[in-house]
Amino acid sequence: MKKGEYLRIMIDGKHQMVHRVIWKLVTGEEPNQVDHVNGIRADNRIENLRSVSFAINLKNKALYRNNKHGVPGVGYHKRDKVWTAKIGIGGKQLTLGSFATKDEAVAAILAGHVILDYHPKHGRKA
Repeated sequence: MKKGEYLRIMIDGKHQMVHRVIWKLVTGEEPNQVDHVNGIRADNRIENLRSVSFAINLKNKALYRNNKHGVPGVGYHKRDKVWTAKIGIGGKQLTLGSFATKDEAVAAILAGHVILDYHPKHGRKA
C-alpha cells in the first residue's frame, strides 16, 4: 500500500473502504463522507472519524502536492508582481485580495479560514 492510501477490505466480493465500514458498525449510520480528522488515512480509530458533508470535508484537506507556495489559496501573479489570496466559499472561489508580500496573503487566507470555520489542520503537508 502506498503512503496516504485509504485502507480497503473485501465484503461479499466488493471492495469497501475500512473507515466507512467502521463508522457504520459503530454508529449504525450510513455516513455521507467520512473525514479523518488528523488527516492520516490509515488512522481509522472512531475518535479520528467524523461523518461530514462534502463541503465540510473540503475544509480539512491536505496541501496539494503541486502547491508551489506552501499555503492553499496563496499564489503569485507574475504579470502584476503581487501575491493573491483566494478561498473557497459555497462552491465558489472568492478572491480576498492582492498583496505586496506573501506574508500578507497568508495572513488573509488564515483569517478567512477562521471566519469560514476551516479545520485547523486544513492545508497541512500530506
